This record gives sequence, C-alpha cells and structure tokens, in this order.
Amino acid sequence: MHYEVAVESGKYEMIIRTTRCYHVGDTVGMQLEPDGIHVMIAEDHTTSFVTTINGDYTLDFNGKIISCDLTQVIPKTKMSDGVLVDESRSKEKNGCYYIG
Repeated sequence: MHYEVAVESGKYEMIIRTTRCYHVGDTVGMQLEPDGIHVMIAEDHTTSFVTTINGDYTLDFNGKIISCDLTQVIPKTKMSDGVLVDESRSKEKNGCYYIG
C-alpha cells in the first residue's frame, strides 16, 4: 500500500508516492536515487469549483458569499452598464447578456 502526497515547493507541485502517511502541514523530505527518477507527462490537476453568481455579482460558494471582480475571474468579460458581459455580447436574451 502507498500514499500519494501532494507537495508544494515554491510554484511547483509534486505528487510523491510513499509508504509513509503524512498530514497537512507536515514537513516532507525527499531522496532521489539515480535510477529512481521517472519523467512522466503531467496529468491535468486543475482544481475547479462550482459556484453560483448572484444578481449582485457576488459568488455563493459552499454556503459563503464571496465578493470579487468577476472580470478578473472569468476571461474575456467586462462590466457594461452594471451588467457582466462577454466580449462578443452575442448572447442576448430578455435584455440580458449571458456568458457562454
């Protein structure tokens, strides 16, 4: 049996397989033997979250309300007359523009 431990070092994240169990916040050491290095194509470990955008452009995530600039979170959007729109503005429905 082994554990997969995600370790962050600066801007890098490594997945380490080990027989030792570590907890969040533990210091983890790593020793590489010359024939123990295996270069592999990285899997996509992009973290994504599902959230709801409220009418006042706050986010409802996991029972918490988060205020943020959605134009910095959603690419190719801007605020226009107090409404969040995508750059093409091509998806108009009932007077509202929807990000698609």
